[in-house]
Amino acid sequence: MSRQSESKELTGEIDNRRHKRTNLHYPAWVMAEADSPPCNCMLWDVSETGGRLTIEKTSDIPELFVLVFSKDGDHPRKCQTVWRNELELGLKFLDQGATP
Repeated sequence: MSRQSESKELTGEIDNRRHKRTNLHYPAWVMAEADSPPCNCMLWDVSETGGRLTIEKTSDIPELFVLVFSKDGDHPRKCQTVWRNELELGLKFLDQGATP
C-alpha cells in the first residue's frame, strides 16, 4: 500500500478524482515562457487530465506553462496551474499528448 493510500485511510479522506493517478518519480522540465530556460522539476503523479510536481520555487511558475518530459523538449504538454503550495504544484493538461 502506498504512503498516500495509508494517509487517506488514516484520515478518512476520499479521493473523488475522475481519473486514476499513477504514482511515479519522473524528471521533467517546466518552460514558463517561450524564451526562458527550462526549470528542472519532478513529476510525482499523473493521470489522463493532470498531475503533481515539485519544483524549487512554485511561485515562479505562471498559470499557463509547458511541461516537457525530456531535456531536448520532446513531448511538450500545455498545462494550467490548478493549485500550488511552497513546494508542490497541481496541474491540468490543456492538450492531448503522451505522458511518461
